[in-house]
Amino acid sequence: VTDVLPQLRRMAGEEFINHNIDGSGIRIAILDGGFTGADTHQAFTHLRENNRIIATYNFPKKNENVYNGSNHGTMVLSCIAGYSAYNKKIGLATGAEFLLARTEVNMEPAKEEVWWMMAMEWADKHGAKIINSSLGYGIDRHYTYNLDGKTTLVTKAANIAASKGILVCNS
Repeated sequence: VTDVLPQLRRMAGEEFINHNIDGSGIRIAILDGGFTGADTHQAFTHLRENNRIIATYNFPKKNENVYNGSNHGTMVLSCIAGYSAYNKKIGLATGAEFLLARTEVNMEPAKEEVWWMMAMEWADKHGAKIINSSLGYGIDRHYTYNLDGKTTLVTKAANIAASKGILVCNS
């Protein structure tokens, strides 16, 4: 058994390794504020060398460069598919394919939800089976009574994705 990091051990990550489950055949879209350094960092060499970053899109800037802005997306990608400097798994989906979408720039409360929805549609069009987004649009943007799982634009978009069989993970 390959030793896994303590956080993966807590989630029974060794069972994924023991059963050769590494995300192969799964396409994961990550929606975030940027992926600074992910195009050069050694933790993602395996993704670049095996062409597992299928597509990128920066919705605020309307181009394919997502390797700027925040490094939060880079950290999220490392939790899903990264390797440490000692070639130890950080994430359990090191064999997955990825779609990287930047949906955030500074504080654009109205536009960010539209960009998120556009990114969800883009991810669906590009074959995503999972959408990961650690972006939250809560009470600082909406009245509490609108946080009912039906009303906000992002919730509607996530519900559409789910109805198409896409697993939406949001923190």
